[in-house]
Amino acid sequence: MLHIFRNMFRRKGRTFLTIFGIVIGIYALTVMGGMAEKMNQLISGGRNYYQNQISILPKGGFGMGLLPYSKIEEIKKIKGVRLVREEIMLSLSDDSHMSFGMPEMIMGLKTEQFQDNDMGVKMTFLDGNWWEEKERSKVVLGSDLVNKFKVEVGDKVTIQKKEFEMVGLLDKTTTAPDKIAFINIADARDLLIANSPFLKTLGDQELLTEASVLGEEGVDMEKLAQRIEKKVKDIEV
Repeated sequence: MLHIFRNMFRRKGRTFLTIFGIVIGIYALTVMGGMAEKMNQLISGGRNYYQNQISILPKGGFGMGLLPYSKIEEIKKIKGVRLVREEIMLSLSDDSHMSFGMPEMIMGLKTEQFQDNDMGVKMTFLDGNWWEEKERSKVVLGSDLVNKFKVEVGDKVTIQKKEFEMVGLLDKTTTAPDKIAFINIADARDLLIANSPFLKTLGDQELLTEASVLGEEGVDMEKLAQRIEKKVKDIEV
C-alpha cells in the first residue's frame, strides 16, 4: 500500500490527470443520465399531448397557410367528433434561426373550448387563470416563458409589439404548453393580419391556421383521423 502511495506522489502530474479524468467521467455520466431522464419525460409528455387529439392543417400548409372555417363545420358533423378546437398558431419570436425541440409559439384560442382540460397532459395553473370569454389583450404563459419575459401575474407583456396583461401561469407539463403564450383568438387574428397585410382583403372571415379534434369517449382516434381525411378535402390530418 505504501508503495502505491509513494508512486502516486512521485508522479503527481499523472496522478492528477487520472483523478481529473475519473471526476470528468463521473460528471459526464451524471449529466447524461439527467439528460436521458428529461428526454424520456419530453417524449412521454409529447406522446400524451398528441395522442388524445387530431391536428388539422390546411392542405400543404403545415401551419403556414389558412384553414377555411367551412372545414371546421364539415369536421364537426363526422361521427365520433366531440369538439373541434379553433386555433391560430404564430411564432413567438421574429428570429428565424433554427432551434432544437419545441419552438416558442403563440396560440390563439377560445377559452370555452379549453375548459375540459383533456389534452392528454394536465394543464393546471400555478397562478391566475384563463381570461374571461370576451376579454382582449390578456395572456396565459407556459412555464418556460416566465423566465423569458421575467413577469408574474398582473404584469404587462409585449408580444409582437402588442401589449398584453399576464393573467395566468401554467404549471410545468414537460411538453408543448410549456413554450406557448396563449391569447384570445381574436388577438391572434390581429397579429396574423399585421404580419400578412394582404389578409385584410379577406374581410371579416374567421381566419384560422389549424384546428384540433377531440373524439367522443371510447372512440378510436386513428380510425377517426382516417374518417376525417376521407370525408374532408384539402386538409392535412
